[in-house]
Amino acid sequence: MSINWVELTASNSPLPISQERFLGGSGQLFNADLKISMPPESSSDAPTKMIELQASGVAYLSDMRFVFVAKNPRMTPGPSSFSNFSVAYSNILGTKYEQPWFGGNYIDITVRAVQDGGLTSRSVIKCQLRVDGGGLYSFSAALDQCMNAARAKQQEFNTLPVYTPPQPANASTPNELPPAYTI
Repeated sequence: MSINWVELTASNSPLPISQERFLGGSGQLFNADLKISMPPESSSDAPTKMIELQASGVAYLSDMRFVFVAKNPRMTPGPSSFSNFSVAYSNILGTKYEQPWFGGNYIDITVRAVQDGGLTSRSVIKCQLRVDGGGLYSFSAALDQCMNAARAKQQEFNTLPVYTPPQPANASTPNELPPAYTI
């Protein structure tokens, strides 16, 4: 997971990383608003005010990660800088589709921060995503589908092979006892 680390093309869309494919070819576009809430980097255990970053832009889904690119990034020095955001599906702890009584629907995404990603390291980050034009449900379904496919691929990759004991070259039957032993 990283903030302001996504490499962009001249048209301000994310460059695919090695063997990455975006939905819809060059990327299925979702105009969206993203709000990131994270604890400040501090050594005390006292409750502190959350840091909030917010931007409007375009959300992309690939087979490896979720990417958000701000349309008009605020590039002021300090913790409020926010031009893009990327998170691998393996770092997404959960998603929740919210339908409040008043206001538009949104998705809450809970993310585990990684070291040197530009956000508070080793903490849980809350992201709130609102998609323009009523496409939130289709975005949520596509996000869940991409996350499940990535997790299945990761689980398949991490599955250990079945152990089969080696057969001696001169053994005629697999259960044959050595010559010194008899039943």
